[in-house]
Amino acid sequence: MCFLLTEDGNVEYIDVISGAQCGTMANGGPLYGVNEIVKFEIGTAYDADFEAEYTTVYAVSRNNEKFNLVEAMHNADPMELSSLTRSYVSDYTGTWFEICEDQPNFYIGEYRNENREPATWDSGITYLGMDHRGWICSISLYRMDLGRAQRETVAMMPTDYGGFYVRHIGGESLLNLPKDESVWFEMTNE
Repeated sequence: MCFLLTEDGNVEYIDVISGAQCGTMANGGPLYGVNEIVKFEIGTAYDADFEAEYTTVYAVSRNNEKFNLVEAMHNADPMELSSLTRSYVSDYTGTWFEICEDQPNFYIGEYRNENREPATWDSGITYLGMDHRGWICSISLYRMDLGRAQRETVAMMPTDYGGFYVRHIGGESLLNLPKDESVWFEMTNE
């Protein structure tokens, strides 16, 4: 993770490792509630779930208040995926995807004659950041038939109409998306 301190005292971040794996860097910030920051410090924190200490980065405010940035980043839910856990289909591409409650699980497959055929059971979605195209996400898929992982970077723009406009940015086209064109994926009732 790379944390960035802006001129106005906010903290933004870039997931460098996921971005490098996907071939796309995207700004994942700002971290809300982390304001008036003047410097960063390295320190330790305690994880009660794992009953262990870990090294973290703290943002220090003008008032000397410290914010654990690893915790702040994980507590942020920029995609609000919990409200989007459903299946989405595109007649145009002949594909579907499902955002699952047990993140980062994400399922994709072919969509023909109103039937969804899964392509795999081992796939995931990672939020990289946001720009003018929407949420920038990496979809990874382990193809058992090929014996290797495939990745696609997409921009996902949710709408008030019960779906997403999805645009291919890079990698292999797992969702059969055309280049330089956003495709509508409609929410299903399943």
